Amino acid sequence: MKTNVKALVIGGGAVGTSIAYHLAKAGWDDVMLLERDELTSGSTWHAAGLLPLFNMSFATTHIHKYSVDFYKSLEAETGLNAGFAVVGNLRMAQTDERMDDHRICST
Repeated sequence: MKTNVKALVIGGGAVGTSIAYHLAKAGWDDVMLLERDELTSGSTWHAAGLLPLFNMSFATTHIHKYSVDFYKSLEAETGLNAGFAVVGNLRMAQTDERMDDHRICST
């Protein structure tokens, strides 16, 4: 195993593998990922698919949109099926204030 790298990512869950992927894609040629077990064997599998495009944070909405677009393109790029499927959801508001929040976050 190498003892010197430019970037060492610890943890092979969704976040760790994404960081390593994006660093390599950005041209970092010396990236290593360490995982104690199998990739995504930790907490990632508990939250699989939780990328709602509508939530109460503008920044999180855009991160989730990027992630959805990224996962959609991953199979074409790698030839491997990530098992990602886009499904819908329904959000309801019981007050006018909450409806205003929904309108703001959906734009």
